[in-house]
Amino acid sequence: MDTKVKTANQPKTGFGKWMVHTVIPNYANNVQGVVYMGAAILIIIVGLRGLGKVAGQIAIVPKFLLGVDGKIDPNWVMMALFLEFFLLLILSMVTFFTPEDSHGSVVEHSGKAVEKFGLDVTTIKQELSQLKGIAYEDLKVIDDYVEKMTQISKRLAHMNKEYLAAVYEVKQTYKADTFRAMAVEELKGIDVYVEKIAGLTQKITGIRNEYMKTMNELKQSFKV
Repeated sequence: MDTKVKTANQPKTGFGKWMVHTVIPNYANNVQGVVYMGAAILIIIVGLRGLGKVAGQIAIVPKFLLGVDGKIDPNWVMMALFLEFFLLLILSMVTFFTPEDSHGSVVEHSGKAVEKFGLDVTTIKQELSQLKGIAYEDLKVIDDYVEKMTQISKRLAHMNKEYLAAVYEVKQTYKADTFRAMAVEELKGIDVYVEKIAGLTQKITGIRNEYMKTMNELKQSFKV
């Protein structure tokens, strides 16, 4: 089946063989470049012709292109048209004799690219898997770090709240005992007052120690 297809794609005339084996492999890109150049010339000539007498007032326009009426000579327009016509005719012949199988398939070109650059699909897949694993581990470490920082922030907020509550309680107690001292002449309740103040002081000290411990843990986390 493949032999029949290849035989059908092969040219049968001497001119066709010359086009397929000589012109197309060596000059196909050159023909396309010349055709584009002819199209550019045609666009310039026709465009300047459309400008009318304004084209004669442009300094960069060569004077030999101008006619007696100050416009682009129609002979140049015809020459550009015929030039582009013959160039397109040549390009059509090159395209006509280009074998269909010379373009190949996407899979074949991909295989050739892999062979050209010495790439191995299995190796690429393994490397991509390794990179994926490394990225997953990095994301896991970041997630753990963020979770840890969130817990520390919650602990700090809770300790700050307890600290403010303890300070407020100390102030209220101090005010109440001050008024009591002014109202009561005897200081029988001084022992209870001292014991209460000592308890509150111990509570504040505990909160402060826990706060400092948490701050040290936070600093260590930032260092890591």
